[in-house]
Amino acid sequence: MSHATESLQDAFAATKRLLFPVSLHRWLALAVAAFFVGGTTGFDVNYNVGTGTVDLPEPIVGPRGLFPQVASPEFVVVGAAVLVVGLLSWYLGALFEFVFVEQLRTTDAHLRGRIAPAARPGLSLFGFRLVVGLLAAGSALFVAILPAAFGNVGVLLLLVFLPGLFVVGIVLWLANRLTTDFVVPVMIATDDGLVDAWRAFWPDLRGELREYGLYLLVRVVLGLIAGVVLAVGYLAIAIVVGIPLLLLFLLSGFVLFEVLAVRVVELLAVGFLLVGVLVVVIVGTVLVAVPVRTYLRYYALFVLGGVTPEYDLVEGIREDIQGGTEDRAETGT
Repeated sequence: MSHATESLQDAFAATKRLLFPVSLHRWLALAVAAFFVGGTTGFDVNYNVGTGTVDLPEPIVGPRGLFPQVASPEFVVVGAAVLVVGLLSWYLGALFEFVFVEQLRTTDAHLRGRIAPAARPGLSLFGFRLVVGLLAAGSALFVAILPAAFGNVGVLLLLVFLPGLFVVGIVLWLANRLTTDFVVPVMIATDDGLVDAWRAFWPDLRGELREYGLYLLVRVVLGLIAGVVLAVGYLAIAIVVGIPLLLLFLLSGFVLFEVLAVRVVELLAVGFLLVGVLVVVIVGTVLVAVPVRTYLRYYALFVLGGVTPEYDLVEGIREDIQGGTEDRAETGT
């Protein structure tokens, strides 16, 4: 049997072993890493090249065009703030990739003493993702602007370039997926930088192309299932949280409306909305994203260790799982 299929059961056993019996401290610590690794919803970051068009304002340039509005001081300040926050969150996402793997491989979820050592490798991973993201954004911008700039001719040119853009999208996705799932653990196992880790992993990738190729196919399916689970889970939590908050807002708003100005009620609505979103994000990350992200990452670690034992970070966990299975078989339970 292939390691890509065997590891499905091992990853489930390891996930159950880590998360149960339930420990609030362990789940919260894992939730911090899961939040940054997968974003507020735990979804994977995929770099896809779109094929749609975007209607841009006319004219794009000129005294009454878009660029003078974009260059306004307010836009620049807001844009700079959004850029800084986005880059910081992206860096934290890269940093916590290493923290998350350490939590899983040691089965010790505490964060103390793990963030600082992950800062340097996290920076190299951040740089890699930034390059991949810029390439993906450039491809998407090309797809959006070409028809807008050249009209029907641009649409025909887009059809010509579309196969190449599709290939670029697939390559970028593969680079990001393989780096996150396998090169990051190799960096931890060898204490190498990202480039050296890729050099070390590349011969094994080429030599076991069938195994890693099968993993990618299975991982796509798991990603789709995980997306559905996350969406349904967050929606259910939003409903459970939203109904009592809505009732409380209506009651509070009715009381305040009789005494205070409408604007205060509007501010109250914004406040309740922010509280609701915050609660949904926290509860959803803890209850939904943690088990999903834990299983997906354990799956990658078990496949890597099975196919390439020199980078096996979960050898002890595998032995414990297999030992437990053998004990149950001997006792007939």
